[in-house]
Amino acid sequence: MPSTPAARSRVRSLLGQLWFQVIVAAVPGIAVGFAFPKAGPETAQRLGSSRW
Repeated sequence: MPSTPAARSRVRSLLGQLWFQVIVAAVPGIAVGFAFPKAGPETAQRLGSSRW
């Protein structure tokens, strides 16, 4: 881990952005999973989801 406060702050900021992107990418998939529990990748493609 970087030793300077500025570098630590930058690393924390990047990690925060990464987690935010992971969550934003996962939410549509989770929503489709709850809406269509038996749906597989084929159904998701028919629905127009690009996550598969």
